Amino acid sequence: MRRLIPFSAGLLLAVLVFGGALFVMTQDREPEAEQVVKSQHLEFSLEPIAELALEEYNYSGVVVHTNENHRLFNLLSIPLTGNRFLFYYQGAAKAGVKDASQINVERLDDEQKFVVDVPEVEVLSSQIDASSVEIYDQSNNPIRQHNIQDVMTALAGEEAKASDKAIAAGLLIEAQKQLDELLTVQVQSVVENSEWDDYEVEIQRDGEPVAEESGADSAQAKS
Repeated sequence: MRRLIPFSAGLLLAVLVFGGALFVMTQDREPEAEQVVKSQHLEFSLEPIAELALEEYNYSGVVVHTNENHRLFNLLSIPLTGNRFLFYYQGAAKAGVKDASQINVERLDDEQKFVVDVPEVEVLSSQIDASSVEIYDQSNNPIRQHNIQDVMTALAGEEAKASDKAIAAGLLIEAQKQLDELLTVQVQSVVENSEWDDYEVEIQRDGEPVAEESGADSAQAKS
């Protein structure tokens, strides 16, 4: 029994010391710092715009962005010098008229028609919604970590690709149709029940009629 007393006392002492050390460690440990984001506007300006958006192309995609390992003398791949991440995104490309003040309407009484001169439509914007970006997989490399520039470069590249895909899918064609139809109906509604009620509406681009059937479409719209 005399041999057990020192052993028990030693065990109790060890438990007390360990518990005390653990308590001190947890008390001295600083709480996780709260993220604080501060921003300051350095410059701003107000400018008038006359954009007329007519058609929208919605898109989404998944990007795997990889920075390869650095190579020594373009031969030897150095481990842990590359990184990789994967993210999902959603965005939209819009097409229309950048400056609606370029749209001109002329009344030709001799020919009994209104001539509407319209500019070519263009892609106004292709933008990824930042709130839709979700990162699913990223490498944890202590030597070459990800930076905001990698993400911004990848997003900009996807926006440019989406703009080209939108054009290939017919975004500009549909936007031009929307513009022609919108202006035709607008002019007709303005002159309705007036002395120019029976005038034809002709859409022109670069001084040339858009198509032979424009007049027929206009007449059908009026009837």
